[in-house]
This record gives sequence, structure tokens and C-alpha cells, in this order.
Amino acid sequence: FVVLAFAVFVVVPFGAYRSLSTEHEERTFELLSISALQPRQIIAGKLLSAIIQMFLYFSATAPYMGFTLLLKGIDVPSILLVLFASVLASIGFSMISLLLAALARRRGWQVFLSVAIITALLFATVVSFFLVASALMFMGPVMREPLFWTLLATLLTIYVTYFALAFQLSAAQLTFEADNRSSKVRAALVIQFLVALGWAAYWCVVSGSGFVFVLITLSCLFFAHWFVVGAFLTAETPGFSKRVARQVPRRKYWRSIMALLLPGPGTGMGFLLSNLICLVAMVALGELTIDLLVPPTTTPPAVGTPRRPSAFAVVAASYVFLYCGLGGMGVRLLRRWRRVPILAGAAITWLIAAIGILVPSFFALVLPDHQFRDYRIWQITDPIATLAEILDGSKFQAALVIIPCGLAALVGLMNLRVMAEAANEIHAAGQSVVYARDSNARSESRNVEAASSPDH
Repeated sequence: FVVLAFAVFVVVPFGAYRSLSTEHEERTFELLSISALQPRQIIAGKLLSAIIQMFLYFSATAPYMGFTLLLKGIDVPSILLVLFASVLASIGFSMISLLLAALARRRGWQVFLSVAIITALLFATVVSFFLVASALMFMGPVMREPLFWTLLATLLTIYVTYFALAFQLSAAQLTFEADNRSSKVRAALVIQFLVALGWAAYWCVVSGSGFVFVLITLSCLFFAHWFVVGAFLTAETPGFSKRVARQVPRRKYWRSIMALLLPGPGTGMGFLLSNLICLVAMVALGELTIDLLVPPTTTPPAVGTPRRPSAFAVVAASYVFLYCGLGGMGVRLLRRWRRVPILAGAAITWLIAAIGILVPSFFALVLPDHQFRDYRIWQITDPIATLAEILDGSKFQAALVIIPCGLAALVGLMNLRVMAEAANEIHAAGQSVVYARDSNARSESRNVEAASSPDH
């Protein structure tokens, strides 16, 4: 397995990265872009080449892994599951490598990402050794449990949705700037979000007495996901071309639904806000459900038991919207003087959030009368400390909810102009599409009448 892991976890993904980055280095990608191949076909071709190379390595080394059946304690299902997981991991690493190659157009970024990818792949390969060893030792009895296969189905669903999202992102980066890069990516995000909500509801139901803990844990994963996604949404280039304007639906109700899928930071803020509201509503619904199903008791909850999931979700959503909004404002400010790529814009959002977390943590560490023993209100910019204080419940204060929500509302008002401009631009584009189609229809009818008149 060591030889196989190095080949399929390092050689194949890095080869996929180099196959696309070399196109940019040698200026041959322009020939591909003017051909009949679409960006999705280019990514699919590079990925298929990596998959074929991966299966060649598997065909050479997998038979030797079959000899481990002669050893006691290793069964066929365990070996097949390890090989299946290795296939998925190799394809996933190759897809991520292609995405990074599509993002890196300049020479400096390509060199940096080459070193970073090699380091990350080697680290993942070493980690896989311990994971496989642990799996072969303990997987036999666990595979007989139905819950194991349900968990495996959940992980497989998450893998498929993130793979589809990475594929759409890679294709979008290879699309020329005048085209619509965002709609398919945002549609993939919506589908992924709905599927993830379904699985989250299932695991909350089957968790029994640990319902609240599972709800809080899954909420943290959701909000972390939307913070990363929101950083990219608010860093998009404002405005859209005439080519994108022609794709705006002509009907008002359909245009209202599809507006959040169109490119731009204004629609990105609206898209992020709508998903955060939906997530908070689902957490509140989950808390209401457990309150209705579980009879109230007079016994106080145990120490360390998380409480107030709805307040936790509201504050977490406020922090996500707050820092993404501040990052979007910073990106728009910098774009007045120079061009800011979307990856650099997302990094600005992450930097602002890191400052908001690390500065209060630094003072909490160095102050002699503090040192993380208790929470102070000046740590309100730190979402980790604030959310931990909300979950503690013993010293819960209404200000811990009001202040983050107020700051998020203030940032929303400061970004309201951008969202309003995006809405007006979409409305004007839709009206122009309707006017152009009506003009073409009238001109065609006049031509038909002129052709059918007796004088003609």
C-alpha cells in the first residue's frame, strides 16, 4: 500500500496539476480556448487522463494487496473498502489540483502552489498509512453495523457534492471573463446545501439524547463552509457584460428567483444572506422540535452541555455576514487603485477575520488579570470566544447576541447600495432583453406583411 499510496496520492494529482499549469506557462491554453472545446470538456479531459493513469497504478499493485488475504485478521470487504477509498481520494486530490492550476495564472503563484501541493500531498500520504492501518485493525466488526454504512453514505454524498463544486469552479476559471462564471457554481452550492441539510436532519433525529450537541456541531461546519464561500462571493468583479445581460430571464418572477445566481458582489451578498437565514431557520426549527418532543425536566443540564442553539446560530450567521461584508468593502476600496483577483479578495476577508480573532486573544493572553479565565465584552470581535460563551450558558448575556447582530446589520446597510445597484442592473438588463425581443418580433411581422402585400 505504501508504493500505491505514493503513486496515486502524489504522482497522479501533481501530474494533473502540471498538465494544466503547463498550458498556461507555454501559452498553449489560448489554442485550447479558441477551439470548439468548452471549459468543462477541458477539465474533464485532464481529469480523465489522471484517472487512467491512476488505474494503471492500481492494476500493477492491487493484485499484490490481494495476497494479504493469506494473513489472518484481514478480510475481503476491508481490502475492497480501502481500495475504493483510495480511488476516491486520488480522484479528489486530482480535482483539487486542477482547480488550483486553473486559479494560478501567474508564474509566481504557480511556483508557490507547486510547492504547497507537493507538501500537502506528501502529508496526506503519510496520514493515509495510519488511517489504513487503523481501518484494517478495527473495520471488521464495525462493518457489521448499519450505522457504519449510513455514515459512509453521508461521507460519499459530501464527497460527490464537493467534487461537483470543484469541477464547476475549475470550469468557471477557464471561462473568459465576459461570460457567466457564477450561475452554475451557485446552483451547485444550493444543491449541496439542500442535500447537506437533509443529512443533518437525519443525524440530528438518530442522535437521540445528543441531539443538541449534534445540532451545534453540524451548525459549526455549515457556518465555516459559508464563511469560506462567502469570501469568494463578495470578492467577485462588479457588473456583468452584455453577454451575461442577454441571459437574464425576461419574466419578472423568474428573474427574481434567478437574480441571486447571477454574478457580482451585490448578488453574492444577497445569496450569502439568504442561505444564512435558511440555516438559522433550520437550527431554530430543530430546537423547537426537540422542545416539543422531549418533555421538560426540572433537572439542570450537565456541565459542558451546549445550550441555546438558536442564539448560537444567529450570532454565528451574524459573524459570517459581518466579516464577509467587511471583506467585500475592503476589496471594492482596493479596486479603485488596482486590480484585485478573486482569490486575493477572499484572502482579504480571511485576513480581516483573523485580525478580529487574534487581537482580542492576544490581549486576553498577555493581561495579567485575564489569561482566558473569563470572557470580557471587548472580545466581542472574536467569534470563537463569543460563541463559546453563549454555549456555556452560565453567564449568558443578551449583549452577546445584540452586538454581533447590530454590527452585521450595520455592515448590511453599508453594502445595501451595492446590492441595490445589482438589483437595478438586473432589472434594466431584463427590460432590455424584453424590448429587444419585442423589437425583433415587430420587425419580423412588418417584413412578413410587406412580403405578403399585393404591391410587393
